[in-house]
Amino acid sequence: EDGTSIVRSVQLFFGDSKTAVGPLMTPDPDELYSFDFDSPVMARTVRLEVLTSSGGNTGAKEGQFFAR
Repeated sequence: EDGTSIVRSVQLFFGDSKTAVGPLMTPDPDELYSFDFDSPVMARTVRLEVLTSSGGNTGAKEGQFFAR
């Protein structure tokens, strides 16, 4: 590790839902992760919440959402 803060797991909230999707594991910040959901999700907003990290000031580099 290079000393920067790394997000190791997250959960997602779609729209106004209080129900989280996750935890979704994201241990390597240089890796592109893909997660499939059990049922379709329709929302105008997505909130990402960090569950575990290496500490410090954390954030996401990029997020992409695709429909199948």
